[in-house]
Amino acid sequence: MWSGLIEVMAETSKWVGWYNQERLHSAIDYRPPFEVHAEWIDQGHIESAAA
Repeated sequence: MWSGLIEVMAETSKWVGWYNQERLHSAIDYRPPFEVHAEWIDQGHIESAAA
């Protein structure tokens, strides 16, 4: 169990980092979401999404 709000916030932040940057997602060919998102931005999709 956690000792207080600060510890809960720190653990939640670690989990979110793992979930977005390390977890392999089956729907995107077992790649981490962060990697796929970065590739999507590099390919210029961010500009077309804003239009």
